[in-house]
Amino acid sequence: MAQRLIGLFLLVWLAVAAGGPALAQEQLVFKKVVVFPFSVTSKEPLNYLGEKVSQEIRERLKADGFTPVSQEDLHKELSQLTEPVDDAQAQAIARKLGADMAIWGALLKVGDLLSLEGHVLDLSGRKGAAILKLQGTGLHALSGLSRQMAQELSLKILGKERVAHIVIKGNRRIEKDAISGVMQTREGEILSPAHLREDLKAIYKMGYFTDVRMDVSDTAEGRILTVLVKEKPAIREILVKGNRKLKKDKVLEAMNLKPFSVASEGAIKEDINKVQQAYREKGYYEAKISYELVPVSEHEVDLVLNVNEGGKMAIKDIEFEGNKAFSSKELRKVMETKERGFFAPVAWVTGAGKLNRDVLERDLEKVAAFYYNHGYIKAKVGEPKIDIKGDWIYITIPVQEGPEYHVAKIDMTGDLLEDKDKLVKLLKTPKEKIYSREILQEDLTTLADFYADQGYANADIVPLVKEDNEKMLVDVTFDIHKGQKIYFERIDIGGNVKTRDKVIRRELRVYEQDLFSATNLKESIKNLRRLEYFEDVNFATTPGSAPDHMNLKITVKERPTGTFGLGAGYSTQDRLVGMVEVSQNNLFGRGQQLKLSGIIGSISHRVRASF
Repeated sequence: MAQRLIGLFLLVWLAVAAGGPALAQEQLVFKKVVVFPFSVTSKEPLNYLGEKVSQEIRERLKADGFTPVSQEDLHKELSQLTEPVDDAQAQAIARKLGADMAIWGALLKVGDLLSLEGHVLDLSGRKGAAILKLQGTGLHALSGLSRQMAQELSLKILGKERVAHIVIKGNRRIEKDAISGVMQTREGEILSPAHLREDLKAIYKMGYFTDVRMDVSDTAEGRILTVLVKEKPAIREILVKGNRKLKKDKVLEAMNLKPFSVASEGAIKEDINKVQQAYREKGYYEAKISYELVPVSEHEVDLVLNVNEGGKMAIKDIEFEGNKAFSSKELRKVMETKERGFFAPVAWVTGAGKLNRDVLERDLEKVAAFYYNHGYIKAKVGEPKIDIKGDWIYITIPVQEGPEYHVAKIDMTGDLLEDKDKLVKLLKTPKEKIYSREILQEDLTTLADFYADQGYANADIVPLVKEDNEKMLVDVTFDIHKGQKIYFERIDIGGNVKTRDKVIRRELRVYEQDLFSATNLKESIKNLRRLEYFEDVNFATTPGSAPDHMNLKITVKERPTGTFGLGAGYSTQDRLVGMVEVSQNNLFGRGQQLKLSGIIGSISHRVRASF
């Protein structure tokens, strides 16, 4: 039978109390280590380096789960010595301080040569003393030597305490890989008490277990870590009570939990939030949902959702506070969130009056952008205040407009392909009196396209904005780094099942080995969409075989291009007439058009074909 660890033993378990998870008991016995200051032998006064080496070792051992002896207690003992500490005194002091292990050593510096020697002794007598020696050149190498010494001393103390196997027991539905996946401890690694504590927390944090225990045992192969878990019960059935406006199937559709899922408190609360969101989308913003777990067997429960839907609500009024430059009506036009209005059927079709938190957040960004695009670059839009009165929702949005900024000076710097004045004439910002971020973004696109048409596909253009807060003016300098010219290396076509490559390529205005051109690329995409063979046309670029080459991938999604029609009519000449028409606009994927039509009457028949 495997023997229990004496030097390192861990037995911990978590219990669930009324107030939630709590650490019921923790019994951890760590090895206590005393690390003496390393003696220093050198022509220069370098005694401080001995303490530095000792500190590095202490920190490493502490990180590995060991308990260093208090430095204050150690210094008290050392202060009573009149001579440098020797091996016998180190052992005596270590035993007096209750340590299990003692570490001491020396640093020797001869010229640029460094020699670091460390001694480690197991005071229990189970292992003999071990000596480690490391060498380096120059004081700059001491830090690395100290870390290496700390690492190797830690391994010496741990000895063969490596994890041979990790055994997981008690899990029924949660796979072993899912449990081991959240653990830091791995088979073949040194057993670390610090890692075990984190592993315990991580497993419990998964939310699937009511009880988690860890036990470490000793075998001839190494340490065996056994993880004992007790799963929370599984959900047999999900029951919904009190729902009238949202059917049960819609409630279940909003949830991730299904029958036979583990009844995790976190997952249940997350699903309840999703169901509440489904109610909000229908206008029931005061819907409240609680839950209970009803045991049906030792390992199964029924999840019961108790719903109090409350009344249906709608947005009655959206107002702004602090707005002077623009009226509330102007700002509301920017928003997707709308007031209910008086005509309910219209609101039912348009969705006006519904409150969606995500949409409202985007609306706040839109309002802020509206201000930025009208010169108010310091404008701030605060958190909305939402009041509920009866069946109505009132939203108040605070605004700090700040001053209006105007455009002052526009400049160019960096790699200019044309005269500065010519480049400035391409832009809209100099023509605007009021500074606008939207117009500035359009100007960036204009400059990028201008450079891309000259082959500089990766030109880096950065607007440097300088604000004059006294005069309320903005200077903009476009800093341009053109990079190198880019050539198309390969042009690949994808997504075309029926349409032949050559039909697509003949519409392109960019060609392999040609210089990159943004205008020609846009024109190519327009031509392909104009064919009406495709639902969607997209392109993507990837680096080529050289820094100045680029691959182009054009992806299309084909649409049906054939039509079939039937009709009937009556004329005085042919009386009852039947009409048939068949057409194909992309015949055999060649981009050719074929149309056949026929009229069959009581007296005459006519057939027409076009290609």
